Amino acid sequence: EKGVKELILAFNKINKKYNKTKLLIIGGTKSLTEKDPYKIELIKLANNNKNIIFTGQVKSKEIYKYYKIANAQIVPSLCNEAFGLILLEGMASDLPIIATKVGAIEEILSDNGFYVSKDNIIEELIVKMEKVLSYKSNNNLKKEYEKILEKFSLEKYCNNFSSLLK
Repeated sequence: EKGVKELILAFNKINKKYNKTKLLIIGGTKSLTEKDPYKIELIKLANNNKNIIFTGQVKSKEIYKYYKIANAQIVPSLCNEAFGLILLEGMASDLPIIATKVGAIEEILSDNGFYVSKDNIIEELIVKMEKVLSYKSNNNLKKEYEKILEKFSLEKYCNNFSSLLK
């Protein structure tokens, strides 16, 4: 439901052209053991590609290190995401974000994401990844992210919560 399989398939195609690019698949559930059939399938799809790295769970206080080295964040969810906190983390790190238009993702990112559809996700991921890899720093993106992040500031959250309680 998170689109990891589709992301790996797309990355395998693009990695032939951008062979120095790495794909970090961060996270995963504790139930995804070495013997889990889905994990085995993902590893097979990765085809011993040394440029695909499964990090497993990353502690919250360590995640910033991954954002610092990233060129982009990809959120290829196939399910209707409720509220993707990772999107805010990606914006706070000034990363271009490639994401599917599902659930609250479009509401959070507004017009600032590189969107893909679930229907043609692999081919669209390839196109958007190529676009992001050739993407240069854009101050306009940073300014737009700051506007979005302000909507979700702790102060605004507390004020809204307080007014709801009243």
